[in-house]
Amino acid sequence: MTDFLLDLLSLSLGGSLAALVLLVLSRCSRLRYGGRWRCLAWLLLCLRLAVPGAVIPVEIEVLPAPIQVELPADRVIYEAPARQPAPVTGEMAPTAGESGAVPAPQEPGWTLSASQVIFAIWLAGGVSVLALSLVRHRRCLAWLDQRKRPAEDPAVIRRFNRLADGMKMEKRPDLGVCPALSSPMLVGLFHPALFLPGEDLGEKELEYGMLHELVHCRRRHIWLKALALWVCALHWFNPCAWLVARAVERDTELACDEEVLTCLPQDQHAAYGRAILAAAQQKGATYET
Repeated sequence: MTDFLLDLLSLSLGGSLAALVLLVLSRCSRLRYGGRWRCLAWLLLCLRLAVPGAVIPVEIEVLPAPIQVELPADRVIYEAPARQPAPVTGEMAPTAGESGAVPAPQEPGWTLSASQVIFAIWLAGGVSVLALSLVRHRRCLAWLDQRKRPAEDPAVIRRFNRLADGMKMEKRPDLGVCPALSSPMLVGLFHPALFLPGEDLGEKELEYGMLHELVHCRRRHIWLKALALWVCALHWFNPCAWLVARAVERDTELACDEEVLTCLPQDQHAAYGRAILAAAQQKGATYET
């Protein structure tokens, strides 16, 4: 247990140094290198931080070399006769008190070591982070289940399929409608679903939102965010782990916007930017439980 805690601490410290270097480089090179490459760097770092201990355990067993000594043939080895133990008489026998019984050794009481206490605190913190995230996710899904309905508008379905075909997506998310949403939302790890808002968005804004979420789905950004959450659960005591999670959230959005802009004509870039800003301002709206 002590070895595990030491490995976790050394991994967390090394990951903190790498995260700080990546944060500085991403700030300095944001205009030069795209968010896609920064997402790849965060992915590699999160993969390393997600597995405490050595990636490839190596066990080296050192065996003592046998020493052989050759003696001349005419040399005779003298062996001393084994000494016979002296007989124990009644006068020499050990005494154990008047009763003659030997007292049994007392067993020490059950105690906790320092490493066990630290491990219990670390485990409780990690479980709390995962449990809180799971509760929030379940609340969000329950909120969607109460308000969602299948997408039935033929024009919206055709536009969705046209965008997915243009991105060459063979496996595409399920399409649904949730009138309470202010912008399209993608949910689900294994079975992703794209929920569209009501009739408030215009045709172009709805198309931009669908295109944005389809890029998220194709790039598996939800998996990267889930991996960053797992890293936060393992290294919850390290503030750099939470900085990494925030950087992952930011750079996935930037990488998605960069790819969407490559799919749109030049004259639509400004309209897409305004639509994304409007959607970001409305995303802070709370939902009822």
